[in-house]
Amino acid sequence: MKGLILINAYNKDGHYLNQAYRLNKEFKTLGVGTDIVANNAFLAYIDDDGQVVSHAEEYGFCIYLDKDKYLSRLLEKSGLRLYNTHDATRKCDDKYRTYIELSGQGIAMPRTLPAPLCYTRGAAVEELTYKKIERELGYPLVVKT
Repeated sequence: MKGLILINAYNKDGHYLNQAYRLNKEFKTLGVGTDIVANNAFLAYIDDDGQVVSHAEEYGFCIYLDKDKYLSRLLEKSGLRLYNTHDATRKCDDKYRTYIELSGQGIAMPRTLPAPLCYTRGAAVEELTYKKIERELGYPLVVKT
């Protein structure tokens, strides 16, 4: 069985790339061949008939080290087994979505408010919003973007 280690084409950070190379090396010691391929290789797409086409048929599994939500879904839909799965990647890529997924699982977490989403460029946060946050959480507090 041959594996695919899929990385992001734009991330050139040494720590990020080291993970892929280390996984490749460890699989080799186990007798499992792997290829490191960037997401710009277009391993899957939708054709003119609306069908998912995959160019990853030679792989039995994929170590998915990217956050490309479209490619992960296409590869899974083509039958390729992903680690991390499309669903796991989607849940873990967004801090608040991860928090929602962990809620009710017996994990202690601090009270957390979701930031109101804004789709208007340049819109300012209303003073009332700050006052509600202050009333609900008090100080000190942590704000994440």
